[in-house]
Amino acid sequence: MKFGVTITPDIDLKRTAKLAKMIEKCGFDSIWSAERAEQRDFIPAMITMARSTKKIKIGLGCTNPYLRHPAKTALALATVNEFSKGRVLFALGAGSLEALRVYGYDWVKPVQTCREAIKLMKALLGGREVNFVGETAALKKLRIGFDPKGVFPIYLGCRRPMMLKMAAQTADGVLLDNATLEYMNYVNRRLQIGFKSARRDPSGFEIANMKLFAVSEDRKEAKLRVKRLLPFYLISITDRELEAIGLSRKDIEPMVMKSPEDHIRASAAVPEDFVEKFAVAGTPEDCIRTIMAYAGAGVTTLLCDIPSKPADKPEETLRLAGEHVLPAFR
Repeated sequence: MKFGVTITPDIDLKRTAKLAKMIEKCGFDSIWSAERAEQRDFIPAMITMARSTKKIKIGLGCTNPYLRHPAKTALALATVNEFSKGRVLFALGAGSLEALRVYGYDWVKPVQTCREAIKLMKALLGGREVNFVGETAALKKLRIGFDPKGVFPIYLGCRRPMMLKMAAQTADGVLLDNATLEYMNYVNRRLQIGFKSARRDPSGFEIANMKLFAVSEDRKEAKLRVKRLLPFYLISITDRELEAIGLSRKDIEPMVMKSPEDHIRASAAVPEDFVEKFAVAGTPEDCIRTIMAYAGAGVTTLLCDIPSKPADKPEETLRLAGEHVLPAFR
């Protein structure tokens, strides 16, 4: 099992640098930035992470192929890979529908759009001149003009059936958004369908799962830290994911935010057992048991979404994880 940490783009670059240093010191394998409609661009954040560290992998999870041409995304990430001496990890996804609509875009052929983006990016990063004409993307006689220090892995950020199948056919891994243990059964079935249809050997394929994560000697405090953020995850949860844990839309209605300012009321409605379903939180021993269950379900990387407000004590979570949780899997 490998471990990564997300640093959300609402954290300023000075604090990003400080957290990146601590994350590497605590023994994590990767640090990941993200893209949000209203927040800082991911490239300065990734460069900041790379400059503040020495060996840890620098990831982006995720960006989409609608707001930026896949070739421009590939060139931007290749620049970070050059700067970091080959430490980049990357996840592409269809993007949040709400965020896309802010910029006047919509989900147009998301599976085909992501498939063609991955194919185009891999060809370009491979160093050859690329001529590409697809249904959703095109590129005319472009060759990368510098040494990107290797071809970095491309994950597909997804959760829906056709995207999971396509990830197994074309990507180097999948990045799941807070998949529950119960939903992992469905994920694995869809991935196997993709591997078989592409006649592809699944060995080496990464299954990363981003989970809300908090560690404290006080179990109740750790769960309170993640409880505040759970309503944000419920915004985009699918009916199939709810069905996997025996719930319906009606069951989560009290936890659904009516607006961004409504998260306090919504988080107060989150029951204790729901925290256990959707987060890795508690004492170091609690977290180890939960992570072992995910490892048994096929997860190869746990991407820790750590609540980062000062009151959430992210430094404590990182320290306790580094001292007690990560060593149990080394």
